Amino acid sequence: NRNVLVEAVGGGKRRSLSLYSNAMDVDFVEAYGQVVVAESATGAPLDTVYVKVYRRDRAGRVHFHKDGYTDLRGRFDYVAVNEVDLADTAAFAVLVLSEKHGAVVEQVTPPAQ
Repeated sequence: NRNVLVEAVGGGKRRSLSLYSNAMDVDFVEAYGQVVVAESATGAPLDTVYVKVYRRDRAGRVHFHKDGYTDLRGRFDYVAVNEVDLADTAAFAVLVLSEKHGAVVEQVTPPAQ
């Protein structure tokens, strides 16, 4: 029930990976730019889970994209905003955070237009 940072060093290389303790299933519907959050034990949708999204453009710059909460179905549209050109988006970084159920951080590709 704790978050862990795993680091491996060898052969002149160093790699690290963050592992977040959580009790939720987080599924990305990348074709539609949605994330679906459910409780691991029951499969019940989790509403009011905080979602924060950053996007990396094709030039490698990172921008805050949007944030909000999952709806009653446990869904959040992480893509839709009016002023962003998705053709210039290389990837999204999505934080899904629940005070009770833990956290998940994932990088996802933008949906095809």
